[in-house]
Amino acid sequence: MEPLTKRRDALYFSLLMLQTLGSAAILWNALPIYRRILLAPGQEAYATLASSRWAIVAVLVVQGAYWYRLTWVPIPAYGPSVIASHLLLFVSRLGFIFGAALFSAVVFRHLPEMKFTLSVGALAIRGALLASVLFSLFCCALEWERLARALNDRNGN
Repeated sequence: MEPLTKRRDALYFSLLMLQTLGSAAILWNALPIYRRILLAPGQEAYATLASSRWAIVAVLVVQGAYWYRLTWVPIPAYGPSVIASHLLLFVSRLGFIFGAALFSAVVFRHLPEMKFTLSVGALAIRGALLASVLFSLFCCALEWERLARALNDRNGN
């Protein structure tokens, strides 16, 4: 393997790991809020300033790594592997299940019960943060899926 190809592949996997770690940080910091939403629907689920900062930083890391990879770094070309492809597709789907659960809890359980005491601006900021978190989880899952499909497509399936 050429040195340039090795560096490009290492960059690809570094960017993929940044996306994955950013998504894990999002999920780790959202877990207490998720629990509060499930246990007390309609009551305001306060996010600490620290957890909001973590979410913003994690979203920026995921989005930066995702769009840089998509624009500049190709998916590595390895031999076909049906098993690896299926495992990566599983990881991809599993990663987004958490985002879907968060969305479902907020939209279908929490919002219908909520008495809106927050200002429109605060609600808009929280909504934008939730949307950016969900979009980041989607992008990370999509990246894992692209890698899985690249492995599967080389096998002719």
